Amino acid sequence: FRLAKDHLRRTLDIFRKSLGSMHPYVGYTFGNLGLAEEGLANFEKALENHEKSIALLQELYGTNHRDVAWCLNNLANVHMDLGNFPKAREEARRGMEILQKVSPGSTDMGMIIQTLGRLELEEGRYKEAGQYLEKSLIITEKANGANHIYVASVLELLGMLYVETGQYSKAHKAIERAQNIRNKTRGQAEVLFTPSLFWIGCLHASEGKTSLARKEFERVQSICRRAPCGPDIEFGNDFGMAKLLRSGGQEEPADTLAQKALSGYEKWPKRFRRQVLQVKKWMKYSQRHHGQIP
Repeated sequence: FRLAKDHLRRTLDIFRKSLGSMHPYVGYTFGNLGLAEEGLANFEKALENHEKSIALLQELYGTNHRDVAWCLNNLANVHMDLGNFPKAREEARRGMEILQKVSPGSTDMGMIIQTLGRLELEEGRYKEAGQYLEKSLIITEKANGANHIYVASVLELLGMLYVETGQYSKAHKAIERAQNIRNKTRGQAEVLFTPSLFWIGCLHASEGKTSLARKEFERVQSICRRAPCGPDIEFGNDFGMAKLLRSGGQEEPADTLAQKALSGYEKWPKRFRRQVLQVKKWMKYSQRHHGQIP
């Protein structure tokens, strides 16, 4: 992401000098800079760049344009990263309303509905999340084919939903299918495999398959040391490993990882308020009951 950010800054300067500040390429480059900043967890800078991108593209194309909708989706994801859930929902719905007019069966529509599903999932509204994600899967498969990488992204979120709601058979099918798609797709950075690895680890842990869970969590840890995985995966993985270590009697390393996860989550208290409460509850309880979940 740092390398991409540097290249995009140089690209932006070139476009401004050669094409002028009101060219579409300038708007798209602002959007890509926003994605790079988001990947680096510079969320305020990401917001700034996405807002510049939207303002410029609206000026050029008008409000009801497919590219404006896609930029609104990117903006919604950053608001979600910051825990601004009402604003995230507002921007995603604005984008969905545009796409309903201009491109209702497109990849973009599938992705923006996925964003709304992820939002409901983050807030613990599992029924609504399932409805959005199942709809996103149908649209994304129809627009791109069953083995497209965008389909894998939806399946990973569905797997997360099924783990959270105890639907382990469905979780296995969704996550394993996502992994198969990613394995078949050339040029995939290993960091993109971490969501499915993490959730298969959580699934194994929920089923009492400790050694298998630990294997997946350790794979995620190894990848996250080499590349930014995103706070939800990195800290969630630390907490998952902490629970395994504590249940195996390794109290000191378990407490260290749990505290690391808690400190990470607390950097974004609005987004991760549910996780902060969960880790605190577990830490308090585990000190008395050797890591078992109440």
